[in-house]
Amino acid sequence: MKLLIGLLWANVIGLTLIFASDSALISAAKEGDIAKVKAAVTSGEDVNTAGDGGARALMWAAKNNKTDIVDFLLSKGADVNAKDEAGYSALIYASNEGNVKSAVSLIEHKADVNVRTKNETTALIIATQKGQFNIVRLLVDKGATVDMRDGGGYTALTYAAQEDNSNEVKIAEYLIKHGADVNAKDEEGYTVLMAAAEMGHEKIVELLLSKGADKNAKTTEDSTALDYATAEEHPQVIKLLK
Repeated sequence: MKLLIGLLWANVIGLTLIFASDSALISAAKEGDIAKVKAAVTSGEDVNTAGDGGARALMWAAKNNKTDIVDFLLSKGADVNAKDEAGYSALIYASNEGNVKSAVSLIEHKADVNVRTKNETTALIIATQKGQFNIVRLLVDKGATVDMRDGGGYTALTYAAQEDNSNEVKIAEYLIKHGADVNAKDEEGYTVLMAAAEMGHEKIVELLLSKGADKNAKTTEDSTALDYATAEEHPQVIKLLK
């Protein structure tokens, strides 16, 4: 499938933190123990200490939704936009887990809502992939660019069109309402509608068509959304596209 290649760009999260070294501060943040976190900082440990892979205490706190630790570390000068070696920031980890409270705290402390990883994945794309509607809404409301593309050339709406979870229609509707391009395409002409058609997502195909998606658009190899639906044998989607 065409889009499976794109998934390699956006579905890498979670590896870096596993290997973070256990300094006193990082260990305490991993455990979610605010008393130990404060003790480590009081003893002189730098709040921006990075473990293996570049993971920091703030990232662990955001990942585990420990807002008391997030707020404390930020008050002590933790770099809200620091990244690990893969380019993931604390906001991206919060977004991946659907941790709204931590994400709010980070954004209030000037976290970059358009932060990119090394492979150009964004927090919005990751939240969309994971079906984290409340995070998607928060990021967009706080200024995230809805049509920012990842390294594969895909937008958040492209991922909403192909993911299979209970929130993707709602996420797609929200992104479109806030300006997402229903005809966004990658360099080979692969469109959002093609992604939905290929995966057999009838409701999203209906939504995209109702919002003006071009069912006759072609890739550089002259494939249409109907061709993708036919190849994957999705009869209901085929009916919509004929």
